[in-house]
Amino acid sequence: METENSSDDTASSDLGVCTDGENTQGPEYWRQQLVDADNNRERAYTASKWIRARGDIEPVEGSQLRAYNDDGTWSEDGTQALRERLGPILRENWGRRVLNKTKEQLLVDGLRDRDEFGMPSGKVAVENGLLDIQNGELREIRPDDRVLWKLPTEYDPEADCPRFRQSLREWLPDEGARKKVQEFVGYALDFNNTAYEVMLMLVGPTRTGKSTFLDVIDALFGADNTTSMSIQYLANEKWGVAELEDTPLNIRRDLDSSDIRKEGAVKELASGEPMKAERKGQDPYTIRPQTKHMFSANQVPGCDQTDDAFYNRWLMVKFNEQVPKDDRDENLDAKLTTSEELSGVLNWGLEGYQRLQRQGCFTAERSPEETRALWQKNGASIEQFIHEHVETDPNKTTPKEMMYAAYQTFAEEHGVTPEDKGKLTRKLTTLDGVDTRQRRFESGRKRVYEGVRLANWN
Repeated sequence: METENSSDDTASSDLGVCTDGENTQGPEYWRQQLVDADNNRERAYTASKWIRARGDIEPVEGSQLRAYNDDGTWSEDGTQALRERLGPILRENWGRRVLNKTKEQLLVDGLRDRDEFGMPSGKVAVENGLLDIQNGELREIRPDDRVLWKLPTEYDPEADCPRFRQSLREWLPDEGARKKVQEFVGYALDFNNTAYEVMLMLVGPTRTGKSTFLDVIDALFGADNTTSMSIQYLANEKWGVAELEDTPLNIRRDLDSSDIRKEGAVKELASGEPMKAERKGQDPYTIRPQTKHMFSANQVPGCDQTDDAFYNRWLMVKFNEQVPKDDRDENLDAKLTTSEELSGVLNWGLEGYQRLQRQGCFTAERSPEETRALWQKNGASIEQFIHEHVETDPNKTTPKEMMYAAYQTFAEEHGVTPEDKGKLTRKLTTLDGVDTRQRRFESGRKRVYEGVRLANWN
């Protein structure tokens, strides 16, 4: 991108021509317009016209200014950019008041929607341009693309990632699982696309490659373009949603097994639905978070009152292959995140995206029932107990004391502290057809679970 320069310190980038080519007037024209203005209000109006003509500072809803940067992205420091553009000449003559009035005038004259910024549909910004993720075409980033972030990785259509591919085969011997994570990374590259409405959960023991895999994807997207919030924090607390705004990827390693209390928020987060965002000291506002989410856990979080819609939002991938101590490479992260390897990982993700688009679904997708079973199997003690020893049966009842005693024994055999009776009841009554009642027995009235029985239990 070409810009006009001048040897005059106060008329260099501070009063340059616009970046979009619409303004044909040079810096001296605008300097003279400011000098000729009768008062500060006119100067502010003139300055706002010049800023509009330049096209590199935009007023955005929320009383915010965004600025176009040399790297092709827009940032939220537009007020600072305005100060840099106008500062030298205003300090010489009129001062801060005109600067503030110029900002006010820009905000009054018309705002761009926040949704106009982010990433053009079907594109991703990379270190060397704007990439069409469907056909691989690369071009220069333009101001009117209104890109807010870009991958710190160059696109090279010939690049490969042999070390990463080999490691992935060792972590995930199953080809369907490898394709699934590849497709999800491709899905994450398509920032505006939330059509698949899923989040990725990697689950398995330690030393199985989960964290290293996420480290590679984190490096591909770059630390400035990712955040790290647990699904429990995002679903249960009110502050997390605002941090997702304009962030392409949320990666959280090693989730604990504490409960997701608001399962409905999971559906909203995966689907890009409007959500209330809150920041301390500011009024709440609404955003459509388009962030993709990748989590890893040894045990998945607990959850209450879940239905098929909750499990439909999860792609679960099991990492089972523990790396023997003697085979561990302490420098593997560094080897997998070289610039050459990451260019290849980008191409690997594009392969996954294009296959996902052709298929219209992820490889080896599970039904909600299958995902529920896998979630329970890899969950905390209650979920595991239900998975292994509880079956629904509309013709059966089980005394609550008997069920809880069995669960206590199961937990103790697995070396964990049992949860309380109330939590067991909440989990069991999420199963189809299961409820609690009082029943009369020879020994008296007892609370029972209806529609469920103990299975594989001596």
